[in-house]
Amino acid sequence: MEERGSVPARSADEIAQAFGASPTFGRLTDDLVKVEITSAEAGLFALPPTEVQDVFHPALELRGTLTTEDSSVGFCTYVSAVDPRRMVRERHEARRRSPAPPELVA
Repeated sequence: MEERGSVPARSADEIAQAFGASPTFGRLTDDLVKVEITSAEAGLFALPPTEVQDVFHPALELRGTLTTEDSSVGFCTYVSAVDPRRMVRERHEARRRSPAPPELVA
């Protein structure tokens, strides 16, 4: 595998901000629900095996519990470990710097 560039990882504060801004958790308020993250595991987003994936996108799997006055429920979600805008920018730059691979014809 050839390295084509790098993108700095998000800080813990930036990851927490991305988590809180997600559609699933963004509208929750402290007076409605308590959100507790119980584990965080680093990994990579993966597309289904039928899809072409030309870049490995670092991510965090966050697991935890949402608790209200009446109940508690577990959750699992994924947050990008890098700023996606910077990832796209770097991919475009890397493609400009690297020659296109030869086409294979069968």
